[in-house]
Amino acid sequence: MKKQMRLLFTIIVATLMLQACTTSESNNSTLYSITPSNALNLTDAKRVLGENVHQTDSTWTKGNTITYLCSFTANGTDSTTNRNGVVYFLIEQYPSIEEAQKKYSDTKTANENHEGVKAVDGLGDEAYFHSDKENFYFIMVRKANVVFNMKVNKITGNTSLRKFTLVAKEITNSLK
Repeated sequence: MKKQMRLLFTIIVATLMLQACTTSESNNSTLYSITPSNALNLTDAKRVLGENVHQTDSTWTKGNTITYLCSFTANGTDSTTNRNGVVYFLIEQYPSIEEAQKKYSDTKTANENHEGVKAVDGLGDEAYFHSDKENFYFIMVRKANVVFNMKVNKITGNTSLRKFTLVAKEITNSLK
């Protein structure tokens, strides 16, 4: 089961990283650096899933683009939905705002024609939310040269959309 979850997580991240498109908006010259304090943590994951969780993956990659990805899995199956919730998180620090804009645009363009996609105003420089209201919540935020996305996959009776959104806002505000 752990191998299957890790494989699923890797496939999701790889899919998000392989999409391509561009955007031309660049009016913010501030560049940010990511640290562990900007990442989803155990407490945040517990708030989002509404139950005790454990970390199931965590990887830092440093190079031209600094990347951190992690996942947290609920400790048990929700009795209401018979599902086990997982929160996936990916944050990337790009060398330039333009590269971060491209990453954001690539992913949004690939998903914007799906039902349940909507822009989120007032969060970072640009953000969008996507959900089928039954299985998953997904949010992607760009603030200057940093892009992060967070996804809950499987929504349970304990999962909180309000806390999911609040955690995304807190992570965005932690970028300095």
